[in-house]
Amino acid sequence: MAMAPLEKHAFEDAVKILLNQSARSSTIKLNNESFFNDDHVHLSSPIRSTIMRLPPANCGVTHITHCHQDETWDCGIVCLQMILRWLNHIRTCGGGDEIESQKLSFINETITKHDSDFEKPQQRQLEHTQSRESQYGSSIPQTPEECLQKKWMINTIQTESIWTIDLVILIDKLFSRGNNFLCSEGFPHNLSHNLDSQQQQYYINYLFCSRELGVDESYYRIKYYEYNFRNDEIRVNKLFKYAKQMGLPTLKISHLDLSYVVEIVSRQNCVAIVLLNNRVLGNSQNNHRITLSKQNNEKFYSGHYVILCGVSYDKDDITKAESNCVNNHHKKYGHEPRDKYCMVIKNPGSKNATEFVTPKKFDSAWKSSGTDNDIIFLAIHENKTDQQG
Repeated sequence: MAMAPLEKHAFEDAVKILLNQSARSSTIKLNNESFFNDDHVHLSSPIRSTIMRLPPANCGVTHITHCHQDETWDCGIVCLQMILRWLNHIRTCGGGDEIESQKLSFINETITKHDSDFEKPQQRQLEHTQSRESQYGSSIPQTPEECLQKKWMINTIQTESIWTIDLVILIDKLFSRGNNFLCSEGFPHNLSHNLDSQQQQYYINYLFCSRELGVDESYYRIKYYEYNFRNDEIRVNKLFKYAKQMGLPTLKISHLDLSYVVEIVSRQNCVAIVLLNNRVLGNSQNNHRITLSKQNNEKFYSGHYVILCGVSYDKDDITKAESNCVNNHHKKYGHEPRDKYCMVIKNPGSKNATEFVTPKKFDSAWKSSGTDNDIIFLAIHENKTDQQG
């Protein structure tokens, strides 16, 4: 199923703003009707442009330091903590150009590998784990400062029943006011890092896409939602109304193809927070697996947020992803993978620093009943104007 023409135009314009360094989220002037009216979907910008399709050699994975969740309900909060780590890594590395250079260097090295590199599976698997932690980011516990930051985020949301719109509102409070990084009042900072000067160097654009900008009444029948559904329904609909009034970058799309997502997160300094069905994704902690045929069974839904930090064309990464799928557990390193690429995620519910998922499995988990196909794209840009002025 393809996007309707008006939806496609709206999405292309929204992505253009997301990726355009001259447009900041807090200064985006959008026609609110374009996001909330099913019959009239367009953005105020008159420019229409298709998303450029990137060749594999220009795709990569964003370096993000993994963090493990503490509770069963705080995966979304922990994803935001990993976003903060990502932004801090960008500041430390000196900006997007250097990160992109590192990304392309790794990709070129991957593309030029010979088949002989896969002759020793056990050695390759060990090298794979070590190299990926270096390239994609390791996993470290929360620091005392991060614990305070997490406490602030939880107190701001004021609920343990977290919906994606809760994260959108929190992202807007953290990143969009005044176009500065971490400018929300009362947010705990490490003052020794002199953030006042660093905040001026970067700003973040975001875009929330969903099949439903509101509460789907049918979810009352899903066991995962039923306990808090009526209270959540009132609270969440109020948040969507607030988002509409504030003109936040939210877009209703009946069908967003995974290929568009791949194109966006493959770009420099762009990642996504995605709501998945954890029963389809598979919980790495207890090795629970579920067949994809059960993805729309209401009893098998369990919402879970992860960070999609890119796609990989590396054979080892793809083989790792395929080995985690049902009926593919026999796959070993050295075997020729069937897919051309795999999704690279940071899963707060896993102890692994990085996890690899086949496109089919990721798409099934993302489009399961209960997720609304929710996804939040985030792109960080360097404020070159401030540097020049």
